[in-house]
Amino acid sequence: MTKILYDARPQKYIHIMGDEGPQKIPVMDITYVENIGRNVRYNLQSGRKIEAGRRNGTFEEVVAPLADEKEFVQTHKSFFVNLKYIKSIRENHVLLDNGTEIPVAKRRKTELQNKYMAYTFGDEII
Repeated sequence: MTKILYDARPQKYIHIMGDEGPQKIPVMDITYVENIGRNVRYNLQSGRKIEAGRRNGTFEEVVAPLADEKEFVQTHKSFFVNLKYIKSIRENHVLLDNGTEIPVAKRRKTELQNKYMAYTFGDEII
């Protein structure tokens, strides 16, 4: 089970059962999350990758707590991206600060652009 927990500090954490056992990860350290077969891979800003099994849930159900965060957007059926780490939005992918290219589905591009603009420049522009 994945859920967002709030600490006394403003930092938010996600708790997952990763490949190395239970893990507490700061939400803002996650650059993107990807669905790989029956696993979910959390890619961190440090370059570390943590894999967790999906069990019987769908990818969307497993990452639902991140989907509720304004910093994250689903760019493709298999990817959730942290807006903080987007360097640019291209025709069919986003380029992250670390050079990673994440695919963008045509039907998700408008939502991505709107959320990115709101995140970058404030909600008043939408």
